[in-house]
Amino acid sequence: MRHGLFAILLFISVLLPAQDIERRTMEAVRLNGSIKIDGKLDEPDWKRSRVADGFRQNNPNPGEPHEQPTEVRVMYDDVALYIGAFMHEVGKDSVLKELSRRDQKKNSDWFTVVLDTYRSGFNGFGFQVTASGVQIDEQYSTNNVNRAWNAVWFSGVQVTDSGW
Repeated sequence: MRHGLFAILLFISVLLPAQDIERRTMEAVRLNGSIKIDGKLDEPDWKRSRVADGFRQNNPNPGEPHEQPTEVRVMYDDVALYIGAFMHEVGKDSVLKELSRRDQKKNSDWFTVVLDTYRSGFNGFGFQVTASGVQIDEQYSTNNVNRAWNAVWFSGVQVTDSGW
């Protein structure tokens, strides 16, 4: 995972469980208005939602802090879970964004959310979006990753001078 700006809409009615060794929680805020899934977190609801930060790398240096900060916000309504993130970057040219087919990262920065909807610690659903807007989704079980699983979800990405 590197840095980026995106918002995704998931048709799942649960909140994010902590997946770190260090258990952390984040508070989701109920959506009052509507948002557009366009990669911009400029609606009033995004501004009033709580920011989660202090994330650690999973790749390439597991457990190490990121060189640039990541900010994540979570909202929900009666239909969906909304996740918005801004991954700071030193400049637009620092964002890796090679375009690829669905479910392929190639040479791109990406952001991942894994939902453990059964709170089992070993089953889950992974949603990734690359800086070029490519969606990647996976279904996890005890000893299997189903990369052929395709969920219906929406995402938007905007690369800016200070991140994506």
